[in-house]
Formats: sequence, structure tokens, C-alpha cells
Amino acid sequence: ITAAIPIVPGREKKLTFIADTHTHTIFSADGRDHMADMCREAIAKGLKYICFTDHIEHNPADEGYRYLNFDLYLEAIERVKDEFGDKINILKGIEFSEPHVYPREFEKFLARDLDVVIGSIHYIGNIGLHYFDRAYAGSRDDLRDYTREKVYDQYYRELLETVKLGGFDILAHFDNPKRY
Repeated sequence: ITAAIPIVPGREKKLTFIADTHTHTIFSADGRDHMADMCREAIAKGLKYICFTDHIEHNPADEGYRYLNFDLYLEAIERVKDEFGDKINILKGIEFSEPHVYPREFEKFLARDLDVVIGSIHYIGNIGLHYFDRAYAGSRDDLRDYTREKVYDQYYRELLETVKLGGFDILAHFDNPKRY
């Protein structure tokens, strides 16, 4: 995949992407695609690496809580490695939400045989960022006091706590509140 990135007005530098390291499959509550289909697409686009990083959610309020069957997930990764491993490097990973809130659980996943661990924030306190979407915000009394500044302030405080904890390879969603 090649993208033209403007560096100086009138001049562009071409970047070639060789990897996708943040993907979600049917093993995540928000995923729709099967690993084999994703491998075929990645190969067709010329990627050299794909990393499956389905969600690990420990917040009981999240729709993905206890969604991932990790053993079946690992088996599926091994199957696509067998099928496509000669055409693309397939890595196994996870996206662990709020690791600073669940440090013991996070530590257990760090001990597993993973190639990539993503740390992310989907909640500030116990409120999912998706609830700040306009469709929800007007219907929830507990969100009325949240200004845009307050949401961002709390989000970046949570992000800082995740950074302080460390242990991950990639920090995702620097601007996650912007989505909503």
C-alpha cells in the first residue's frame, strides 16, 4: 500500500506500508471478518505482515467483556499460518483495554507467547467513550456535565496512566474521543 504524504507544499513523499498491526476479526465484538479473508486481502494489497490483535476487555460494562475465546483464537491463527504463512508473515497479538485499571490481568497476558501487545483506552472512569456520541449524550443524565474539554482531560489522564504502566508494544487511539 502506498500513500502520498505531503511534507512540503507542492512536494510529496511516498510511503509504502508493509504491515497492518491493528486488526480485529470475528473474535472481537466489533470484528466482522474472518482471518483467512483478511490474509487474502493483505496479500492482495502487497503487505508483508499482518498481526491479529483482537480485544481483551475486562470491564463488565463493555460489549466485548469475556467475548474472546483465547484458545480458539490461537488455534485460528495457527490455521491461517499453515495456509498463508508462505505468502505473508502472520503475527499474533491482542489489544488490551485499560491495562492500568486491570494490571494483574494485563500481566497474565504479557506472560503469553504474543508478538504484539496493544494498549488502549475505551473508557474514562466507567463510561465508555462511545457514550459521548451525540446519539447517546442527550439521553444520559450522567453525561450532561461532560464538556469536550473534560472528556479530553480525563481521556489523556487515563492514557498517561497506561503509558506509566507500560508493557505494551503499541499505544493505540491517541485521539479516540474525537471519534465520538
